Amino acid sequence: MLRRLFHAVRRLFLEVREAKAARERELQRVDDPEELRRELQTRNRRLLVWLGAMSLGGLLFGLMVGRIYHGDVGPRQPIVPQVRVAQAAEYVDEGSGRPMYRLVLSLNKALQYERYRPDGALNLRLPNISLVGGNQSAQVKTKESRSFSWSVIQQGKDVNVLVVGLGGALATQDHLDKKEGDHWELVIEVPLISAGQ
Repeated sequence: MLRRLFHAVRRLFLEVREAKAARERELQRVDDPEELRRELQTRNRRLLVWLGAMSLGGLLFGLMVGRIYHGDVGPRQPIVPQVRVAQAAEYVDEGSGRPMYRLVLSLNKALQYERYRPDGALNLRLPNISLVGGNQSAQVKTKESRSFSWSVIQQGKDVNVLVVGLGGALATQDHLDKKEGDHWELVIEVPLISAGQ
């Protein structure tokens, strides 16, 4: 108890001494305008540093909240170009009424491909892309007793699409169509009967 009283008196004595020293400093400051100007400049500098730090902190906090709110919390993975066989089926062309065979390859990215037509066949080379689902092939018989085969094969970094007529040249068509988002379709169409029939 006596110790608490002693500390309280000591604290009171120190506060009185600090108040007296502050009053003397204030009187000195008013007497010296250069000292007052330097003190104001120092105070303004501290205020600007404090405001700058708070602004930067607020900006960084806002960016973090924005990334979390919009779901962009991690770096985006680069899109690896991929292709897969989406459809291989017969259909009837609405415009001409002719039976056709359609081979559709689904791509997750647009690309430029190379087209070769060796001896009436069709060979498409899709560079720097990977084939999902492995190599695929099929043989299709037409109504004219002719047939053709197609194959989609991964060869190194490229994918080759080969359509070969067994017993004659084929009249094939190919085109690249944009679908929703960044998805594309490479469509290869083969008529199952000749144009004259």
